[in-house]
Amino acid sequence: MEINELQAIARTGDRSTEDELFRRLYARFRLFARQRIRNEADAEEVIQDSLKTIFEKYRQIDFESSFAAWAYQVLTYKLKTYLSTRTRHDRKLEEERIKFDGQVSANPEPDLERRLQDCLQQVNRANQRHARILNLHYQGYTVAEICARLKLTRTNLYTILSRARAMLAHCLDTGDSK
Repeated sequence: MEINELQAIARTGDRSTEDELFRRLYARFRLFARQRIRNEADAEEVIQDSLKTIFEKYRQIDFESSFAAWAYQVLTYKLKTYLSTRTRHDRKLEEERIKFDGQVSANPEPDLERRLQDCLQQVNRANQRHARILNLHYQGYTVAEICARLKLTRTNLYTILSRARAMLAHCLDTGDSK
């Protein structure tokens, strides 16, 4: 039975048909939403919000075209709202990060900054790969991105990153990169 037919029967109060209607909508919405939202929990939230809206209104509306088209419009609207909110939220986080970074770098300890630069140069001279991984990690690349870029396994990356941090810490403590 088609979704529009299920909706027509469910409007009459048939509970089992209503359950079947929302099971089918959920399955279709899940595929649709997961293609657009990579985070499974967020996709599930958007789907549930859409289904709630549909459940609250589907008995009250006479559909000129089709129930299925209207249901997808509800989902699409909820997806757009989520994505625009997410974009604004991400932009605001980025602005806050820039402000924070600006505050930190505006008043650094000159001696610590000089020692850090010297130690990073020593790590680079001792092992360029270690220095490159530290640099990429500091720039905010994800583990997956660094692994792909340097053709490393996750385990290997974590091992190298641990060693690089240890070298940097040792250098900051003693002034020697060994």
